[in-house]
Amino acid sequence: MLRVYNPRPQMHTHRQAIRQRVQRRRSGQGQPDSGAARRLAVEEKQASQAADPASDAALVERLAARIAEHMSGSEVRTPSPDLRNDRMISLKEVLESCVERNRNVCTEASWSGYRTLVAKWTRFWCGRGPDLRFLTAEHIQEFFEGVEEWKSERSWRKNADLLFALLKSACPLTVQNTRGMKEDAWLSIERLPVWSPPRDRWFRDRAKEYSDKESRGGHRRCSLPLLTVQEFSQILDACKGAEFLDPLWWEVWFCQLWYHGPRWQDFWRYQWGNHDLQADLRVDLHSATIHVTETKAGGNGTCPMPSWLRSRFAKLRSAQQAADGERVYLNAVDQPESEYRLNPGDAQNRERRWRAQYLQIWESAGVPVRNPHQMRGVAISYWIKHAPIYRFAAIGHAPPKGDTQLRNYATFDADFQRAAEAFPFPESHR
Repeated sequence: MLRVYNPRPQMHTHRQAIRQRVQRRRSGQGQPDSGAARRLAVEEKQASQAADPASDAALVERLAARIAEHMSGSEVRTPSPDLRNDRMISLKEVLESCVERNRNVCTEASWSGYRTLVAKWTRFWCGRGPDLRFLTAEHIQEFFEGVEEWKSERSWRKNADLLFALLKSACPLTVQNTRGMKEDAWLSIERLPVWSPPRDRWFRDRAKEYSDKESRGGHRRCSLPLLTVQEFSQILDACKGAEFLDPLWWEVWFCQLWYHGPRWQDFWRYQWGNHDLQADLRVDLHSATIHVTETKAGGNGTCPMPSWLRSRFAKLRSAQQAADGERVYLNAVDQPESEYRLNPGDAQNRERRWRAQYLQIWESAGVPVRNPHQMRGVAISYWIKHAPIYRFAAIGHAPPKGDTQLRNYATFDADFQRAAEAFPFPESHR
């Protein structure tokens, strides 16, 4: 038989017991002392309040009043109908506002993923994109299906997290987002669409459609064998016949890619400088170091330069006549293109001249083509074979979970410098 717990009889019995104790004391011992009387009075009052339903309602009212008083003194994050705006809201504007509000909290490198997402969003929608106030799940699904680079479920979920992080930063109803918009901001979005990526079977069926197309590399497993030192020597020889940009530019570019393996978007942000210059990515010829701020994790690291890489960097800077703070591989936006610096548009968009010269070098070397990110994998592979303890500090790659000390404690010391100098490199080009 199911028994339902009811505290009322026990409360009633407890109140009777207290009253009996009071009566016994008054009849047997006369008037008790004032302290005992006060204690008995409090016990009797508590027992009567526990059995009184009106006291529970009064307690709820007091709690509600305290909550309302607390909320009135803090930021209210519920939208008001009187504060609706009629201006169209774009994803680019939300990103710019979010960067401005968190300028003192987040570094510029931490926004690279968001900027890539917004660039693809704007390009797909041929301009600003749909109004975020009326964004639907169909808009998001159409966008992700339209980006051919994002074929895997991993890439969808990663970029979906970035997209909704931006949307939540402009939604006052997102209470957990402490850095979100206030309700009176014109960028305020009243509601968020409900959307989630399809199941893994959908991605497997979609991958069959692209099985005959050229793979874009990335983190996919490559069927090509590891690039040998001799093959890299042939690539350096082929750089001497480059017609677009100076051959020295290509030789330095390939040498840094072979040794340091920067990410594609990081390559074009390197600056000439020294330790006094606070740049995320810089080449310091005075101390023969490469300072890197890892794009994804945002960690800092300093990697020593071997002599063969430092001498090439010195020749390139001398030919450029560059000052501290100027880009290593790019000109400024308002400067004309030169033989030793690439136009910023070529670096960001992979224009035909750069890509054609890149492929021509591989063809002249007689080596199967690897894209720049696959060459990053080559650098990581050689650091694993050569000096695995320094590979996280040298490449900037995030270490496995639980092994963050491998990068934090691989400091810049004499052993690191010797490992850098002994890194595999063609002897004929040292």
